[in-house]
Amino acid sequence: FPLGITPTSNGKVVVTSDSGGVQGLTAVDQATLATTQTTAGNLFEGVTETKDGRIYASGGNANRVFRYQWAGPKLESQDLTQEATFPIHGAVDGVVGRSPAGNQVVPAVDGIRVTSYPGQLVTYGDYVLAAGTLSEPSDGACPGKRNACGRVSVIDSRTDTVVGRAPLGLDPYGLALDPARKLLYVTNWADEAGRGNGVGTVSVVDVSTPTAPKEISYTKVGHHPSAIQLSADRTKLFVANTNDDTVSVLDTTREQARLVQHWTLPDVPIEIAPFTFKIAKTGDLIGIAVTTTDPAGLPLSTGE
Repeated sequence: FPLGITPTSNGKVVVTSDSGGVQGLTAVDQATLATTQTTAGNLFEGVTETKDGRIYASGGNANRVFRYQWAGPKLESQDLTQEATFPIHGAVDGVVGRSPAGNQVVPAVDGIRVTSYPGQLVTYGDYVLAAGTLSEPSDGACPGKRNACGRVSVIDSRTDTVVGRAPLGLDPYGLALDPARKLLYVTNWADEAGRGNGVGTVSVVDVSTPTAPKEISYTKVGHHPSAIQLSADRTKLFVANTNDDTVSVLDTTREQARLVQHWTLPDVPIEIAPFTFKIAKTGDLIGIAVTTTDPAGLPLSTGE
């Protein structure tokens, strides 16, 4: 399943295929549509280009972000453990866990270790922000002194190391960055079981100091928020609520993002789940991709 995609500065588009067969990255030449494949042991959704032109790809249950560099038209892994065609990172962790030195014995060719099933990635200057899609037990840092919360990790791409972590709501998923205001918006997919009290939430994270990111506010939205997209002028934030077939529209002109609209998707006799967005270049049209078990029951296009 091709779940992640990013354009690159060398005229390619990189697509990550995460399940349903051999996992890997596909590089598509935008001019010729020619493709090259790179197999991988473990991937999950997130893919982004770093400032120095490399590719970071999330490793999901490997709890790592993996690094790739270009070799002509093809991507080559910088991490030997990712070159296997099946996941071996659990076995590596088992061996490391029995070592008195712990992670200190792990070579620099085993990816960048982050926590809790890294998913979506976004580049922010020299840094890459990674959503940890599974919540972790609290270390005393969770907002509201809750017992568990998810984190966004900040990776310095100059050193390939994690330099900061921001505790948020439950199961952070989607990321949208406003680089001008140095704010990151994050959907908390499972926060209806936490501070959302029956609905999910969106966190606003101050990333002005990347080594010390901090949640400064949150807003309640719909059930299981996933995809998130800023408008072209960055004054509105669109949030796909996958479990109630709605889209929340937030006003982002203030530090506390404010819910201003709640769209219900077309009334069809099946369940549809809004999953991702695309804003037109004109800024006045948004395309909404949905998933369903009965595509024949859907209208040909969905949008607002």
